[in-house]
Amino acid sequence: MAAAGWGRWLGWSAALAVLAACESQPAEPSHEICQTDAPLAGAKWQVLLDPEVSKGALFSVWGSTRTDVWAVGAADQRYADLGPQVLHFDGKAWTRLKSGAAGELWWVSPGAAKGVLWMAGSGGQVVRKNADHSFTVMHAPSSTQLYGIFALSDSDVYAVGGVAGCAGGVGCGVIWHYDGKGWGMPPGLDSKLSEKATWFKAWGSGSELWVVGSDGQILHRGPAGWSAQASGATDTILTVAGNAKLRIAVGGFGSGLLLEDAGAGWQVGKFQGQPPGLNGVSVPADGRAAAVGFGGAVWRRCDGKWLADPGLQNLGAGADLHGVWKAPTGEVFAVGGNIMTPPFAEGALVYYGAPIAVVP
Repeated sequence: MAAAGWGRWLGWSAALAVLAACESQPAEPSHEICQTDAPLAGAKWQVLLDPEVSKGALFSVWGSTRTDVWAVGAADQRYADLGPQVLHFDGKAWTRLKSGAAGELWWVSPGAAKGVLWMAGSGGQVVRKNADHSFTVMHAPSSTQLYGIFALSDSDVYAVGGVAGCAGGVGCGVIWHYDGKGWGMPPGLDSKLSEKATWFKAWGSGSELWVVGSDGQILHRGPAGWSAQASGATDTILTVAGNAKLRIAVGGFGSGLLLEDAGAGWQVGKFQGQPPGLNGVSVPADGRAAAVGFGGAVWRRCDGKWLADPGLQNLGAGADLHGVWKAPTGEVFAVGGNIMTPPFAEGALVYYGAPIAVVP
């Protein structure tokens, strides 16, 4: 979220986040129980970017493979001339890149074309990482903060955001559409739907798109157009992701909110224990998802149930985690830091898998 906006909206929830971390009940180690996860030789949890060293929080991470991973976030004061952080891992080393954006980048997601990425963040900024590794900075029709972005195709891209702390109703949220030429309102979307909540993330597959936001709101765009979907929740939903058969949405503050939809509507996920507030989720094709949240929490989905992974607790990595990506081969990358209030600092990047290079 935008620096000032995030602080106004989430400042009051800091106490809830701390309480949630205290109330969370540890479960058995998922990497010992979850026999359906493919074994990784020499796999362990590793801190790649230490919160005590980094000066800029990271908000989102995504990869095409274990050797092509991207992470974005707030500016690191040690590299202020680069602007908001854009990190790339090629399987051997991490590289810091300059995108030309300002402020923070809150989300990164893949484009439809190979080598293309979309990023969104402060002041209505949208950044396209092109296949030739150049960057194009665009601007949505308003400077309203953008928290999420997703591309169904090169001419069907959605950026979502809104006004932090908005109680719901007119002017709360924005959903913008890129048609390959410019940004505008999505075709067929009534402003009464687009403005009813602050929207945080979008995810889609084929011709369908889901958008999640405050007060448990979920919007769906399908063949019949746009409609609101019943979530059964009133807490904020922060992230949605999925695969061809399963969609998962996470959020909450005092305690974690996790919803699943396998085609019959949104249902509450099955936990072993109770997670704190959850901020990010990644859903590989096999459905063995990973979710992250406050206090360095990592939860894994195993045979339809969610189990706590204590690996980061053992490392003493207590940074709040905001984004996660799980590779098809089983490796997990998660990012976070001081995500609650500005200045967004103490960036964290953690990893599960065979040992790899630490971020400088």
